Amino acid sequence: RVATGMGWQDDRLGTDELSFDCTAEFNSKDVGARQVNYRDIVIFAGADKLNYNLVTTTGVANANITARPLTLTASGVNREYNNSDIATVSFSDNRVSGDVFTVNYTASFNDKNVGVGKQVNITGISLSGTDALNYSVGETVSTTANINAKTIIISPDANQSKLVGENDPIFTYTSTPSLYSGDSFTGALGRNPGTITPNVGNYSYTLGTLSAGPNYTLVL
Repeated sequence: RVATGMGWQDDRLGTDELSFDCTAEFNSKDVGARQVNYRDIVIFAGADKLNYNLVTTTGVANANITARPLTLTASGVNREYNNSDIATVSFSDNRVSGDVFTVNYTASFNDKNVGVGKQVNITGISLSGTDALNYSVGETVSTTANINAKTIIISPDANQSKLVGENDPIFTYTSTPSLYSGDSFTGALGRNPGTITPNVGNYSYTLGTLSAGPNYTLVL
């Protein structure tokens, strides 16, 4: 809370040249109309400095501390598809070392779908905390982040079978976790065809044409 740029008034003669210096401090570091306490005044330069002796070496003045413009740089946080456009970001800024405040915000992708380098729009920026009122901040910032596909485990139901020569049944299965509300599967599971001539035996499943769309990765 050091005060700089002190302006001086004195009773020097005419156009005598004098320059002063001192130690000065505000009575608080926070924004507002503040008292400035100064001490150890010296005449440190000027053509006429040797012609004067200082009578006053301490004093009180007034000055304003104004809010520091806060420059925010946002970094988007990659996440898995979750059926919403809500985004999360982290911030770096030019706060004075040791100052304490939290940046509050709302962030969203342009849409909810999987993609790389998707724009993240950040609005409603505000500050809270001990030193929040000492800073001014703009309202919008943007960045980018990825939405990655959500993995779904497909587990075919047990004891599915058919007789030789029959068409394959529609294979049933469970999925873990479930799809989000409004999303659905299309297509069907398949199986390894084995040899050209069907034989009795066990055959492995394949994903076949089963899909939940580009927002999901299906794994058997």
